[in-house]
Amino acid sequence: MRYRVDGAQCRGLRAGSLLLAGVLLLGGCAGMAGPEQAAGMPAASAPGIADRTLDLAERAIAEGRVGDAKVLLDRLAVAGLESPRLELAQGELQLALDQPKRALALFEAASRAEDLAAPALQGMGLALLRLGRTELALPKLAQAAELDPALWRAWNGLGVCHDRAGEFADAERAYGKALAIHPRSALIRNNRGFSRLMQRRTDEAMADLAEALRLSPNLKPAQENMRLALAWKGDYESAISGVHGREASTVLNNVGYIAMLRGDLESAESYLLRAMEASPSFDTAASRNLSYLKTLGRGAEKPQ
Repeated sequence: MRYRVDGAQCRGLRAGSLLLAGVLLLGGCAGMAGPEQAAGMPAASAPGIADRTLDLAERAIAEGRVGDAKVLLDRLAVAGLESPRLELAQGELQLALDQPKRALALFEAASRAEDLAAPALQGMGLALLRLGRTELALPKLAQAAELDPALWRAWNGLGVCHDRAGEFADAERAYGKALAIHPRSALIRNNRGFSRLMQRRTDEAMADLAEALRLSPNLKPAQENMRLALAWKGDYESAISGVHGREASTVLNNVGYIAMLRGDLESAESYLLRAMEASPSFDTAASRNLSYLKTLGRGAEKPQ
């Protein structure tokens, strides 16, 4: 199983066969605001307006208006503003744009300001997570959370770090800290549900995922994880309900693989064959799983 965050593998099912969605909220979103939203905003070069412009940019990032934030920060850069606070905001923007290497350098520069150490360390840790450097991310996030326990994204990132190491008790505590600070976060709920699903605590996972979907009905990773949880419960038809197009092959493969892990070999074969039929090209993962299923039929030990 894997976190979709960066493709780094988590312990659980065999790698390369089952793709399990997991989300790490890093701040901002991919939605780009149109130029009409940015029009009329203050010119960064106007006297006394730079701080206000930076306030607006930070708010735009927090609200997911990445296009607006980029316009504002570009104006500040053109105006020649240089400050650790600007570097921190630029780092958050690059993180939201899924540019973790650029973000990391900006967060490192911002960390020289003592009053920004905690959020800069948080940003460094989240950027390192995006880059798959969990062993480097963990101490940065831990230090950020120690300096400022209210940084829920640091706690959430720590949860992912511990999940990747199979340290589920520590992950549970970290997600609990994050939720105590930000109880209405669908993304933290999804992450904790994902963690519990890896431990096969299926009922608890489904409760978290249901809450994630109540808070954010269109959160796709939570939808995908709920399908996997339903499959673990043996409710295969509910797990594949409503899938179509390119999604169908992946979902059918995942359900077939879970059925195989549950020892339901007849259902596994059915869903894996359907996965291969649904794929517009030859589905390698489903084919590999089907080949393994045939070895099980000859008496091989089922995967753990």
